[in-house]
Amino acid sequence: MSDQIPNDEIARTAQSTYDAFIRAPAARAWLRKRKAICFYGLNQLARNVQIHGLQDAARTWKIPFYYVAVGTESRLEQVVAYDDVLFLTTLDHVPVLAPHMARCNGRIALIAGNYDGSPSPATVKTVTDDDARLLDEHRDYISVALTEYSSTWAERYYRGYVAKHGIPVMSFTWGINLVRHFPADVAKTGDLVFAGSYFEKTPRIDDYFGPAFSKFSHTVLGFGWSSSPYGIGDVVTREFNTLAPVLYSGHTVSLNVHHAHEEAGHTCNERCFNVPACGGFMVSDYAPRIRDFFPEDEAVVADGPSDFLDKVEHFVRYPDERIPYMQKARRRVVAEHTYHHRLCDLLRFVINGDTVYDHCPVMTVPPAT
Repeated sequence: MSDQIPNDEIARTAQSTYDAFIRAPAARAWLRKRKAICFYGLNQLARNVQIHGLQDAARTWKIPFYYVAVGTESRLEQVVAYDDVLFLTTLDHVPVLAPHMARCNGRIALIAGNYDGSPSPATVKTVTDDDARLLDEHRDYISVALTEYSSTWAERYYRGYVAKHGIPVMSFTWGINLVRHFPADVAKTGDLVFAGSYFEKTPRIDDYFGPAFSKFSHTVLGFGWSSSPYGIGDVVTREFNTLAPVLYSGHTVSLNVHHAHEEAGHTCNERCFNVPACGGFMVSDYAPRIRDFFPEDEAVVADGPSDFLDKVEHFVRYPDERIPYMQKARRRVVAEHTYHHRLCDLLRFVINGDTVYDHCPVMTVPPAT
């Protein structure tokens, strides 16, 4: 494990983002209330990394943050005892929260699905007529809809929230959890590492990872690998945040691959941020959104499977050449992409109607004429 959690780094970032938040008078007034934040939803591994990141950031600001999983609704009673609560949830769970909203001055940041079509209908669902009725019914509680998409693609696929329901849409991408994502002082245990499922992107994993697996030692964690041709069993952990520093610091190259709709430019995945935060070096397939966050000297992106293998092989053979990328990328995520930054922008928008940083633009409702 690492020598220690970088407390100075946490303290600096927590303070600078907190200062940015409280520059708004409305934010200072909100902090004086008996306030809380609460996630209510399904217990999902990828979503948990994000939610726990926001939770840890909130705790450094001394803001209570509750995690209430579906099936443990009795815990909501503790949450709604506060005077002002921001809930993060999905649309299907809003009706459960609705009866409590008046009691706690509740507001909702909606983890939202596509509204206006889908780049991949088989995997990315859109708002149904029943969903639209729910949005209308509970509109007064919903302060903002959140999407991982860039502002360009949010305009394409999320405009309906604004145009039909008057709900602003924020591009709310992944980040890093400074409390848990940091380099580990460990010996190298293998050439390659990948943490993720097999069944979601099977053809792309076969094309990109298969040749590299045949050449280099590798560690893989995730669902569905027992049905793959690589002789890998399923290794599932609920402790990703604990293992991530050791995994990514302990291997020469961290592999990354995206869904087809992500490659088309809509978003990039959480590994793009977690890998450099945890002292790792990423080689990724091409997702244009990566370049919105990391220039060419910070993130290595391949043009296709053959180029991917060439880049993996190069950096396995010449590991010292990874170091400038790793140093610059980690400075970048700490400076711009922590969950402290994301929480600041989310709270500033919900409470004060604005944001501070560049990476969470908002598609707002035009003023009435």
